[in-house]
Amino acid sequence: MNPTLNLQPAACRPFAGILENFAREIDATVRANGLADGLRAGLRAAILDCPRHFFVQRYIAQAGGNVHDLASGSAEAHFGAIYRDIPLGYVDAAGQPMASTNSQPSIVLHLLELLDLQPGQRVLEIGSGGGWMLGLIARAVGPTGEAVGVEIIPALAAQSRQSLAAAGITNARVHAADGQAALSGLGQFDRIIFTTGLFELPAPFFDAVVPGGLLLAPFQIKGLGNDVLLLRRTEAGGFRAEASLACCFIYPTGALACADYAPRALAETPLWQEVALREVVRLPMPLGRTRYATTPFSLATIPLRSFLTKIEPRFTVFGPGGMGVGGAGEGVNPQIAGAAGGSFDVAGIGLLDEAAGSLALCNGAELIGFGTTAAADALLGAYHEWARCLMPGIEAFEATLWRKAEAPAGAVWAEPRGETVFHWSQKRGWPRLAPSRG
Repeated sequence: MNPTLNLQPAACRPFAGILENFAREIDATVRANGLADGLRAGLRAAILDCPRHFFVQRYIAQAGGNVHDLASGSAEAHFGAIYRDIPLGYVDAAGQPMASTNSQPSIVLHLLELLDLQPGQRVLEIGSGGGWMLGLIARAVGPTGEAVGVEIIPALAAQSRQSLAAAGITNARVHAADGQAALSGLGQFDRIIFTTGLFELPAPFFDAVVPGGLLLAPFQIKGLGNDVLLLRRTEAGGFRAEASLACCFIYPTGALACADYAPRALAETPLWQEVALREVVRLPMPLGRTRYATTPFSLATIPLRSFLTKIEPRFTVFGPGGMGVGGAGEGVNPQIAGAAGGSFDVAGIGLLDEAAGSLALCNGAELIGFGTTAAADALLGAYHEWARCLMPGIEAFEATLWRKAEAPAGAVWAEPRGETVFHWSQKRGWPRLAPSRG
């Protein structure tokens, strides 16, 4: 066990000023991001009673950065990174990054505020990682409540148990197991939270929440990013969304793993091999790009990608390799790099129309069609529909989730995903342009 973490809560008193300032900063951030009343008193107290540095041993503060180890010196030397509003990547004993992070604190607390934690509740966290969120949950539900974590990485589960014990938290337990497999035998919960991006909600979780209880999960959109939905279980057996926001979480592993919505390699797309040299249309489409400033493509397109994921099954997202900026597709058609610089951080968006032998892609600067104009016309039409709805993100939508066999008919937009069917509709009163006149 890391000796710098072998502390009792009373030992945090010398750090009280740092923790209180950290709590104020997080409260101000969540207020600025949609929680007008900020954090409730119970969560602010949890931040002070569950210090983040108890739950970090070896970490990376930024992608590609150096590995830091609390065992190499005093904990205080690391506070500049640990008590900032940034995610921290966990690193194993061999110095290799783990598929887990200590998530951005303002996001963690925002989600817990939405979850409406109350004393005495029983709460399950899937993907509990190093245990900091689980510790906050345990503090918020109090000694009469219970926080149960499931973590698929055994070493990280063991580390989190040590950290929880060091923090003096006795009403939390961690299972080293696959999230779906561990559910059997755990009973029902008042609250369930996932900290990994799901493709679907597996059927067993529909019964794991008590009627009227809440489940919070980030659901994958095509490409990187997630629609986070706060879902209340209904008497009919489904879930109805009560709140939403856009975030980015890692892909799950184990039985919950699904990469269907991950970016695909353009060069490995069979249709691309057929149409790559048959460009038929090129139009300006500067998503996130201006002459002197650039918003990362992945961030600039989250609302659009969320919308197209719901309404257009042929919509797809391409990874950066093979887009005329390096990778297997380099040289096939170098002009797809585009007029605005030609590189983007994560992906290009596009549409595949196999029946028409047509492919369209937007590289962040231009919309380019290949084969025939069918795919470009369809992608441009979907973009116009998004614009007509005033470019909504996930916050503009009502959602209900059903087991596939129980989903009622008549949804505005029905999106089947594995065992789950999502029913989407635009919220009443959401600003919408009047239909155009002929």
